[in-house]
Amino acid sequence: MKNKQANQILRAWDLAEKISGGELDKKAKWFSGDIRKTAYQKRESGTINEKISQNNQSSDQHVTISLLYLGAYKKQDLRDSIQNIRFRDTEMVQNRDPAKGYSVALIVNSDWSFQKIEVPYAAYFYLKLRQENIEEAMHGQQYDDFKSQLSQQLEEVIDRKRADLAECLALANQIVLKTFKLAGTRNVSQLRGLFQIQDEPPMLNSFYTEDIERVLQASADDSLLLKYLGLNPDIATKQEVDQNRDFISKLLDVENLPDGRWPGPEKYFQSLMQQVAVNVIRDKGPIKTDLKTVNGPPGTGKTTLLQDVFADTIVQQAKVMAQLEKPMDGFRRIKPIELFSNCKYNAYELIPALQGYGIVVTSNNNSAVANISKEFPSRNKIRQYPNENREKQDEYRTQLEEIDYFSDLANRILETADSWGMFAVPMGSKANQQKVFKHINHGVLKKQLSVYSDSWADARQNFNTALEAVHQEKARLHRMISIVERANPSVVDQAYLELKVVDEGIEVLNQEIANLTQKIENTRHRLVTLPKKRFLIFWQHETPTHDSLRFHISNLNKKIEGLNERVADRRKERRHVVHLIAQQEKIIREVEPIQKQLKKEGIVVFNDDFWRQTNEKRQQALPNNSRVLQNKRARLFIAAMRLRKVFICEARVPISNAWEFFAHQDKLVFAEDTLALTAGFQIMQLLIPVMSTTLASVGRMFANFGENTIDNVYIDESGQATPASAVGIAWRAKHLVAIGDPAQIEPVVTTNEATLRTIARDFKVSEQYLLPTTSVQQLADQGSIYGMHRSNHTWVGIPLWVHRRCDSPMFEIANEISYENKMVQGKPTKLSQVERSRWINSKGKATNQQFVPENVTALARIMKKRRDEGKSLDQMFVISPFRAVVNGITNKLPKEFNDGAISKKWLQEHVGTVHRFQGKEADVVFLIIGTDQDTDGGADWAFSKPNLLNVAVTRARHDFYLIGDYHRLKSKPYAEVAARELPLLDN
Repeated sequence: MKNKQANQILRAWDLAEKISGGELDKKAKWFSGDIRKTAYQKRESGTINEKISQNNQSSDQHVTISLLYLGAYKKQDLRDSIQNIRFRDTEMVQNRDPAKGYSVALIVNSDWSFQKIEVPYAAYFYLKLRQENIEEAMHGQQYDDFKSQLSQQLEEVIDRKRADLAECLALANQIVLKTFKLAGTRNVSQLRGLFQIQDEPPMLNSFYTEDIERVLQASADDSLLLKYLGLNPDIATKQEVDQNRDFISKLLDVENLPDGRWPGPEKYFQSLMQQVAVNVIRDKGPIKTDLKTVNGPPGTGKTTLLQDVFADTIVQQAKVMAQLEKPMDGFRRIKPIELFSNCKYNAYELIPALQGYGIVVTSNNNSAVANISKEFPSRNKIRQYPNENREKQDEYRTQLEEIDYFSDLANRILETADSWGMFAVPMGSKANQQKVFKHINHGVLKKQLSVYSDSWADARQNFNTALEAVHQEKARLHRMISIVERANPSVVDQAYLELKVVDEGIEVLNQEIANLTQKIENTRHRLVTLPKKRFLIFWQHETPTHDSLRFHISNLNKKIEGLNERVADRRKERRHVVHLIAQQEKIIREVEPIQKQLKKEGIVVFNDDFWRQTNEKRQQALPNNSRVLQNKRARLFIAAMRLRKVFICEARVPISNAWEFFAHQDKLVFAEDTLALTAGFQIMQLLIPVMSTTLASVGRMFANFGENTIDNVYIDESGQATPASAVGIAWRAKHLVAIGDPAQIEPVVTTNEATLRTIARDFKVSEQYLLPTTSVQQLADQGSIYGMHRSNHTWVGIPLWVHRRCDSPMFEIANEISYENKMVQGKPTKLSQVERSRWINSKGKATNQQFVPENVTALARIMKKRRDEGKSLDQMFVISPFRAVVNGITNKLPKEFNDGAISKKWLQEHVGTVHRFQGKEADVVFLIIGTDQDTDGGADWAFSKPNLLNVAVTRARHDFYLIGDYHRLKSKPYAEVAARELPLLDN
């Protein structure tokens, strides 16, 4: 990139990512037993000549390699020593990183002859820090030479003729330990590795460094990425959306309501800010932008709004399809490409009008990606009526099942029997891609796309009819709402007040005129009776007093004239007000039946009455919408899916060829062939509208994709993702939407903060880019136009306020500690519900870090009680901020039950640290704090921010139990709110 500041940020991230890597693969096995025996046998049967021939042969699927980790160390211990010695930082890490690092990955051929080594930069970085060579640690100018010299040493050791393999490996490990100044063992049985593998070794540094380095080498700046980095100077003025009457009223005009909607219950509207988010994402706002963010607290419907966004995306593309005489008119042939020997496939691209509708969902949270992939195609997500109306026939589900959007393929890929269609599929990891390509290949597609009974003409007509029905309903609503908006009773009330003022003014003026008239009469009478001065005998002469009285009368008449003019003006004004009243009253009389109809249909209008409501009522309403329109919009989506299927089936050649290019992209050797790949991916997304991947798999999945090659990217749970993790996907995206909540779990960063601050200073970038608390969401928020300012003046994305998950008091606790009491409770209160949530006062002596055994005894007692009352254990989560506490619970809880109810599988799925449960929910949640007086620093850490408590408490739908030492913990920040809201129960 050309932008110097962007380069510095990316280089700093590149280093931070590199030093976070170098971990032993979780699948690594000990070099002992059968593995060691097999290695000896292969070593004895091999020769150096075989090694040379092996290196020269072409890639063969039967060729295997082995990878042995040398110079293993505990990453947390090494970081702690550097933190204490180099940075003089003695702060205790409460959740110690259990990961094991390695210094060298020794890669050998199938005969255990040397092939190469890999040195993770993390090991080199920490070595140089311990040698106090910070410059070299930061920039690694001698790294390649260091690696080359070490490689030569190890090759000589491993490939010694007639040398015992165990001795070779032991010596190699000792060389590595000495080189990296580590303590270790000569026992080769204590070495671990990956043995007889065919795939390339796992990434040695980070999932993200290759993408970051690729972006650094790009010849041009990417405007979207610059916005994400906060470096785009042309960004438009921020648009405050929260409580903005003028903006919201215009944005949510009925004409701006997206035509398509997810086929959920028609009675359930989006909340006010949910629809604001949907409309902004669908580019209905006054300013078009390629970076948008949504900040949604737990239970505020982030997934629900995405359903509507995706549904409308499908509908908009269907509008283009419906204009074509035949589906093949939507494609342009590029050229034939030889994928296999003497086997060419024609490459196609979509016509420009059909491009731009692909959807990729990604996240740092594996469960979030899985939820999108599994929930959207699920039949349970298609409901015309709420669950309580099960006796009614669900036409939405019936119609989609009749269309059968390749549900059989979806069921095979998702390993379920519940899919209505292949709407979303996980694609990121190599395993997921292999599964997809196993079930979707050229032969399968040829067969699947040949079986359909619908015709293009019928599908087009059906879609156009459904689209016209939506437009007609919008027009009907627009007419009624326009009339109602003109009829404003408050205008009449104000007019009557004005009329009263005018009449009172006229009365006052008339009184003044009467008073002046009386003064004139009195003055005239005085003038007549005033004696005149005699002149000679016969003549009388008027005195100066006479002249003065006449002048006074003249002035009084002028004042009366002025007052009469004012009376005339007031009477004119009165006639205008009377006319206005008559006009408005006529309108009001005319709209009375319309208002009754709107009320009958439950339609809300953006008028003064709406904005005078409480915020709680406003947030839960969606003006300018109707159940009729909800129904027609959902049916339009269904019609779009029907049209889409026929389109795909009649264009099976471009579809199946596109899949071949993506599945065998390694065979696209020429630069111009990448167009076939990226164009083919857009065609692939006709078949699967939503593809999901973890951020960690983006670099692998889109290795051959360049800048601006993916249409629409949605990063879910982006508050959990490190900023560097989104560089590759942001660079490839044409449009990016980040959805998350910085008030929940922060990114997991194991590198200590002092090291990250040092990197920031060295690369001369703001610490905000490197701090462990900074997330994709926070960075994207700063680059987004639409959002709001929090009370601390921080700019965040479009806020969602209506919470529909938790009962009291969980809602109140989360609302106060994390959301400035701005959330609105949207979940109906059940009067019969017994409030069981409690703070269980339990204390004891911590036996392993923060673990207190007495807490588990208290936990088991409550769990048994709730089970006896009929609550399934499968509807319970047990959460703690600390790994040590989770380990203690895992070991002790089965013993407390002693009836086999607590299985290993249950523990794996229902017990864990807070981080594991973001995005999940259960009826009952237990939060175990642990700690005692001696380990109180752990409790201070757990409650130093509201995030952990917020996530824990919002996992609970109905009941929440906090188990810990009440009297020691109750006064800690944020815990005091829980202490106030949760009734105390002594153990």
